[in-house]
Amino acid sequence: MSEPPVLAALVSGLRGGSIEVVDLTPPLSSSTPVLRLPPDSDAGRAHSFSTRRSRATRT
Repeated sequence: MSEPPVLAALVSGLRGGSIEVVDLTPPLSSSTPVLRLPPDSDAGRAHSFSTRRSRATRT
C-alpha cells in the first residue's frame, strides 16, 4: 500500500529539512521567537507581542 501524496510530501520535507517542527508548548513571552509565514499567506505579517497585567477587582 503506498502513501497518499500529501503524506509522502510531508515525510520528504521532514527528512530533507524543508519542514521544521516547532515546539509550541512553552508559555509565550516577549522572548518567544516570531514564526514568519510565507509572504503569499494572508497571515504572513508578524504582529507585535506585548504583555498587559490586569488587576483583579474585589467586590
